[in-house]
Amino acid sequence: MPGPYFNNYQQSYAPYQQSYNQGNSYGQSYSPSFAQPQPQMQMAQPTQSSTINWVQGDVGARAYNIQPGMSVLLMDSEGQNFYIKSADSMGMPTLKKYAYSEVVEEPMRLESHEAKQIDTAFTATREEVKKMQEEITSLKEQLRRMEDENKQMMEQQRGRKNG
Repeated sequence: MPGPYFNNYQQSYAPYQQSYNQGNSYGQSYSPSFAQPQPQMQMAQPTQSSTINWVQGDVGARAYNIQPGMSVLLMDSEGQNFYIKSADSMGMPTLKKYAYSEVVEEPMRLESHEAKQIDTAFTATREEVKKMQEEITSLKEQLRRMEDENKQMMEQQRGRKNG
């Protein structure tokens, strides 16, 4: 599909082409090679990227004109604000003001997600853990002694019944 420049070229070229094709004073048609439309390379049309519209504060944003049915982003050159100005189909504008700030992301830590969820309210010191190990060892010894005593009592009762 030809670009807008190619269409303009054809329109401006047409009168010259007609004058060559009408012929000269001898009735001969003259059509030089350059008079014939040559295929042209289509030039990539530069697309207009979104531009930043700068205004000076609230007053500049209110004064900025826009077409009906359009919306535009306006950046405040005097502060940390931006505006979105819209106009309805009748051209009635509305202006919304926003404040912006930089979002600073925390650097990633090597800790796992689960490690962050550990409740440290129930932690113990090394001394407390050592003391608990000693108590558990002591309780195990008491339990073994009680089992041994229980076995001895059972053997004595069997001996009395059998004897």
